[in-house]
Amino acid sequence: MFTRTGCTVEDIGDKIGWNAFYSFVTNLDESSALSRDLNQEVYNWGTTLKTNVILADIFDLLSAIHYTLASMGGKPKKPKPYPRPGQKDKSVKHYGKGPVKDIRAWIASKKH
Repeated sequence: MFTRTGCTVEDIGDKIGWNAFYSFVTNLDESSALSRDLNQEVYNWGTTLKTNVILADIFDLLSAIHYTLASMGGKPKKPKPYPRPGQKDKSVKHYGKGPVKDIRAWIASKKH
């Protein structure tokens, strides 16, 4: 538990006093496991994943606004949403685990 001090829970009261333990716990930063467990919602807002999702949403909104404004003067290409982790690109054909283009490249390399 006390990776910074080298102490364990069993050391509270002997090597480390209760006041020192209280000071240690109350001064933990937001990335600590205790802080994460006590306030999960606040912890999730501080992660880079949440920030990246918000930035991707902003990108999509700006792309939609640009598309709307550009369509007043012509027929622009419809914007694609910013890729998110865990989502497959629907424009890439997949067969099994890999994209078809990778399989074709592998077959071509074996023909030599």
